[in-house]
Amino acid sequence: MNANLDLRSHWAYNIPCLDDTGSNYDDWKFRVSTVLRLRGLMNIVKGIEKCPPEPARDSKDQDALIAFEKWESWNHQALAEITLILKRKPFKYVKRYSLASEI
Repeated sequence: MNANLDLRSHWAYNIPCLDDTGSNYDDWKFRVSTVLRLRGLMNIVKGIEKCPPEPARDSKDQDALIAFEKWESWNHQALAEITLILKRKPFKYVKRYSLASEI
């Protein structure tokens, strides 16, 4: 997992949105998967990299807190990579999910 993700995103690659009919799904999936792999996020999307238990906010276990916050950040990045390139109809089906692996 890439711990040093930067702010570059899918729009740096000019990926077309998944259209409402899904007619461009194969091309869209290939491109999005390529970006997710490049950014080290595919294990989050596939559910391989599991969320560590969330420590209590007043926990003294800094390692557990850091691990949870890193995973949470990666999940949010993966969600953004996927959902920001969906048109209205596909987006309405996935916006209720909070885990990239659910989408």
